[in-house]
Formats: sequence, structure tokens, C-alpha cells
Amino acid sequence: MDGQELEFSPGFTDLHREVYRDILAGGGFGIADAKPSVELVHGLRSLSVVVAPDLRHPCLELDREARLTVTSPSPPPDDAA
Repeated sequence: MDGQELEFSPGFTDLHREVYRDILAGGGFGIADAKPSVELVHGLRSLSVVVAPDLRHPCLELDREARLTVTSPSPPPDDAA
């Protein structure tokens, strides 16, 4: 910062040790906290690629024959909880 190097190494091991202690003591994030993120990532990874020539970035070169396709994401599996 302001031309000076910041060193983050000291205390790094202690930080992780304290975080793990907190997790083992029941702290941290639970399954209910993580579920929305897991569902979001599942939905994003399940989407089909949509090629929309009229919406492409001008720097991209796309196949002129491409057609717009719209698909819905598949729901997450019931056992994702």
C-alpha cells in the first residue's frame, strides 16, 4: 500500500487453526447456509449454452448460422440438502 509491501504470512497458521477450532465447536456455516450456493451452482452448470448473435460481445466471432435457444435449468436433486 502506498508503495509498501504488505505481509500476510505471520498469523496465517494461527488463523486457520482458530477457524478449524470454531468449526469443530459447531460454529461456522451450516448446510442451510450453503444450500442456496449449491443450488445456484447446480443451476448454472446445468444450463445449455445459448448463442444469441444479436446479444454477443462485439469482440467475439460467432457462427453466423447460430440460432437463439432458450432452455430452463434442471432442478437440483432432492438429496442436495
